[in-house]
Amino acid sequence: DGTITYTVLSKGFYADSQNEFTITIDTTTNTIVEVVNTVFSDTVGFGDAATTTEHLAKYAGLSAIEESNVDVVSGATFTSKSLDNAVKFALGLYGEREIAIPPVEVDGVITYTVSATGFYPDFKNTFEVSIDTATDTIVSVVNTSFNDTVGIGDAAISEEHLAAFAGLSVTEDLSVDVVAGATVTSKSVSSAVADAIAQYNERGE
Repeated sequence: DGTITYTVLSKGFYADSQNEFTITIDTTTNTIVEVVNTVFSDTVGFGDAATTTEHLAKYAGLSAIEESNVDVVSGATFTSKSLDNAVKFALGLYGEREIAIPPVEVDGVITYTVSATGFYPDFKNTFEVSIDTATDTIVSVVNTSFNDTVGIGDAAISEEHLAAFAGLSVTEDLSVDVVAGATVTSKSVSSAVADAIAQYNERGE
C-alpha cells in the first residue's frame, strides 16, 4: 500500500525496560504517516504525557529524509527522548533500505530501476532507465523517487534535463551537462544512468 512500518524498542526512564513504538512511513512522499506507542514502560502520570495521541500526531507529515524535531514534553523528558530515538532509528532503517527491482524487457527495450546517492548521504534518488537493444541507445530516463532538496536539486530531474539523455549511445562515454545550482543531484542522475548502462553491457556475460 506504499507504506513501511517499523517496530522499535527504545530505552526510557527505567534501565531494565523499554518502550515500544511503531513508525509508519509513506514511501511515495517520504513522510511519516503515524507513530503509535504499543508498549509503555515508563512512569504512569508522568512519562505517558509524551505518548498521548496529541503529541504523537506531531510526527505525522514530517519528512522521513530530512532532519525534523519535535519538542520534548515538559515533565516527560525521558519518555520524549525514548520516542524521538525510536523515530530516528526507524528513519535510519528507512534510509538504508535497498529496493532490488529486476530489469524488465518489453518490445526490445530494457528498463532498469537504479538508485544513486544525492545530496543526503543516507538517502538515494531512484530512476528508471530504458535502453533500446536494437540501437544500443537510451530511450528515456524517468525519476521515480526524489530525496534531495525541493526547489534546488529537482532542477536536475526536470523533463527537459532528463530528455538530454535520450538517444545517447550506451557503448560510448556518457556526457550530459550538469545543471547549474543542482550539481549534486545532476551527478546522482548521471551515476544512476551509468549504473544502468553497466548492467546493460554486462548482461549475458
